[in-house]
Amino acid sequence: MKQLRVGTPLAVGGVVLIPVERLVTKVASHRCGRWFSAAMEAVAIIVCEPGGVRAIDVRERALPVEELIREIPGLADAIGTCRAG
Repeated sequence: MKQLRVGTPLAVGGVVLIPVERLVTKVASHRCGRWFSAAMEAVAIIVCEPGGVRAIDVRERALPVEELIREIPGLADAIGTCRAG
């Protein structure tokens, strides 16, 4: 299972950085039993600054903010909070 979520925003100067994380979980069965693992991996950063909001992935490519808002629960609220300041 892979699920995108909003991480904890970080204010740096006049800029708010909102991490976008992916929760990756895995389950497997063997004859000896089962195992479960989970990991968080960084996907992108939302940058809220006085000039606007932009998104950058981990490869430094621009991403469409509106598309991420549709995809990620809670992102619209997090962006609204950083804009309200």
